[in-house]
Parts: sequence; C-alpha cells; structure tokens
Amino acid sequence: MQNTLRTTFRRKLIAVAAAPLLLGSVSAAAPLNSADLQWYSEGFFSNATFTTKVGHGIGYCDGDYIMTSGYQTSYSRIRYLTECP
Repeated sequence: MQNTLRTTFRRKLIAVAAAPLLLGSVSAAAPLNSADLQWYSEGFFSNATFTTKVGHGIGYCDGDYIMTSGYQTSYSRIRYLTECP
C-alpha cells in the first residue's frame, strides 16, 4: 500500500516548482509591441558646426515622438536604431 502523505506532498512540490517555469516561458515568448520599438534618435545642435548639443528626442515606430531633453532647432542629426515592422 502506498503512503498517501508522501504522494500528496510530492504532487504539491511538483506543482509549486512547475508554476514559475510555465509562467516564465509564456512571458519570454510574448511578441514585442511595435509601439515599444525606438525607430530613431535625434540630436539637436545650436548651429551648423554641430558642436554644442542643445536637445535630444526619440521617435518610436508607432509615430510617437518624445523630446527627452532640451529644445528643437533647425540643426539636427538623426541616427536610425531599428527597422519598423
């Protein structure tokens, strides 16, 4: 005859150990949202010599643009970070 206390404990232990593994695999497989992808980074400069940086902004794949610091000028340089889906 089997010891039911030992079997019950073993089942609970397996269930507790398996739950984080299953949750981790689901969250790791979640696709990236295109709204979270940074498309480009833009630096703004005070004049055409591009030596004094006065602002910085980030463009996202969903069309949002956020100024992270400073202000915009006519003199800017864009660095593309990724290709939007």
